[in-house]
Amino acid sequence: MEKENIFIERLTPLYKKERLVTFYKTQKFADCTFKINGTEVKAHKLILACSSPVFEKMFFGEMASSDIIISDINMEEFKQVLEFIYTENINITSIVNAWSLFYIANKYLLDDLIHICLTYIQKNLTMNSLVLSYEYAEMYSLQDIRNKCFSDIVNYVSGAFSSDYHMKPTTLSAILGKGIISLDKFELVMQILSWSAIECDFRKNSSYSRKHRKCTKGGRYS
Repeated sequence: MEKENIFIERLTPLYKKERLVTFYKTQKFADCTFKINGTEVKAHKLILACSSPVFEKMFFGEMASSDIIISDINMEEFKQVLEFIYTENINITSIVNAWSLFYIANKYLLDDLIHICLTYIQKNLTMNSLVLSYEYAEMYSLQDIRNKCFSDIVNYVSGAFSSDYHMKPTTLSAILGKGIISLDKFELVMQILSWSAIECDFRKNSSYSRKHRKCTKGGRYS
């Protein structure tokens, strides 16, 4: 008696990915809800748990919940991360966006996304993003990025002062403490006065700010 030929059709990875994307976009079988600033987005516990030990504990741990309120993340950036989890693709639009995504990836221990964000940052550093990236790298103890940014800041101090991003007092102190600054004393004093005026605006010292208004420029730090 002849044996029956057994035919097994294997689903391609692409097909599986398309199914996951469809489930995400249609919210079919969605069983958890994230609430951010009054807006909701639904997802699937099992898929998220497979991607992150944080999500696994969140949905299947002792304090498991299906409704999650998030107060420290922007909805659009959180959606970017969700889409990455489902599709393994992400479109990073800027250094600022990359650092925001890194924050989320770091919070939820998404190692692949962490690597993607840091690679983007390293490849897309500009004079305008050096100080911002230095401060984030300092905060997260990312020594390679921190050292690269700080070296460029010290070598191009004028550009660092002229960027749209307002550096923190600790960053200014670190620059001045380096001792080797490519500015003459008068220009350095004027840059420090300009920085001080903006810093006073942040600290709501209106009298000092009005007095030095002509030295100010746009920019902020968070």
